[in-house]
Amino acid sequence: MSHHENSHQDVVDVLTADHREVEAIFVELESRRGTPEHRRQLADVVIAELVRHSVAEEAYVYPAARKALPDGGQVAEHEISEHADAERTM
Repeated sequence: MSHHENSHQDVVDVLTADHREVEAIFVELESRRGTPEHRRQLADVVIAELVRHSVAEEAYVYPAARKALPDGGQVAEHEISEHADAERTM
């Protein structure tokens, strides 16, 4: 396996782990348990993760999708607009 493929796999693994982590935090927030301070902290973590995650996807995933998929440009634009919506919601 070339070094390039390996680093690409690392990015995918990190992004997948991020999705799971953020989903777990959303579940906890939706349960309405915990103090307001704790919930605020969780929300801050989600916002920081989301921003970092969006930057990584926009740097690595979307350029690859644009090249590899016939409608890659549309897919990338849709995902970018979803990230913007999520950030506004936060």
